[in-house]
Amino acid sequence: MIYIPSTTTSAAENLAVEEYLLTRCTSGDFLMLWKSAPTVVIGKFQNAYGEVSVAETLRRGISLVRRNSGGGTVYHDEGNLNFTMVADRGENSPEYERFLTPVIAALRDLGIPAKMGDAFDITVDGYKVSGNAQSVVKNRVMHHGTLLFDADLTVLSEITGHASADVQSKAIQSNPSPVCNLRPYLKHDMDIAAFTDCMKTALCGENAEIRTFTDEETAEIERLRDTKYAAWEWNFAKSPAFTKHCGTFSVDVRNGIITAVHGEHPVENLTGIRMSPEDLSAVTDIETVNLLLR
Repeated sequence: MIYIPSTTTSAAENLAVEEYLLTRCTSGDFLMLWKSAPTVVIGKFQNAYGEVSVAETLRRGISLVRRNSGGGTVYHDEGNLNFTMVADRGENSPEYERFLTPVIAALRDLGIPAKMGDAFDITVDGYKVSGNAQSVVKNRVMHHGTLLFDADLTVLSEITGHASADVQSKAIQSNPSPVCNLRPYLKHDMDIAAFTDCMKTALCGENAEIRTFTDEETAEIERLRDTKYAAWEWNFAKSPAFTKHCGTFSVDVRNGIITAVHGEHPVENLTGIRMSPEDLSAVTDIETVNLLLR
């Protein structure tokens, strides 16, 4: 398996690398291990406004990025290790066991009693430690997952706010599970850097081939990052149509833009406004902005 070193904690850029590997590297098996600065990562078919409080994530300086695979919302910080594998597609897709088996074996070698859960995740003592998803393009498959090593497990619950209760949408909703970190289960304690090295060796071998990107490839990855994974149009406007209830009024939203306002509200010019803090702040007060984005 060819190892791809990650050089950034930008989730948007690492997700762009994943897509580049899936769509442009048409042969070979690849592994990338990467970490993110605090980021909420939502599934491709989810509603950003229904998963978390957008206002609270912004207040905390937490990014929100939509990935190119299905599944539910996860929270990344630098205590969480992400793994990405890209390979030829097998006959029976999706093939979660194919990709999870070596990861589980590597965790067990470190003394962690890991096993595959019913939802194609990884569990330890009944607690979820890894959520996984896949994306397929032609004859290639990309499998990625999280490994909660020493992450802050409280943040996601704190930033959900009233999002789910206030939003009516047909989007896929997350199904939260009890979670725990891997570090307390290690037979010999280590930090996340050493854990990353152990996983790299277990999955790629002692003398893994290392693949870096040319200047031209890097430019394409950065373009994909900027135009897709760091863009409001992908992360927010791709949310399925929904209605947001804000106490005495509600708004209908399609493609991230308010299409109708119902109920009592003193501002009449919300229609046609993007559901972004910058655009909303230009036409209404901060209290209303917080109601719309909580």
